[in-house]
Amino acid sequence: MQEIKNAIILLLHFFAFLTLFYLLSEQYMVAIMLLGLALLGFSVIKYSNNDVK
Repeated sequence: MQEIKNAIILLLHFFAFLTLFYLLSEQYMVAIMLLGLALLGFSVIKYSNNDVK
């Protein structure tokens, strides 16, 4: 489970850099979609943390 969580965190960082890149290039629709995906991944991590306790 820890490996999966680490992989998701790595993906979230990747999404964050992609979002910054798209915001700088003024493609806001793609940036908003990436932000949504990042929030989805974050909620998965929070849910899996609650599952462990």
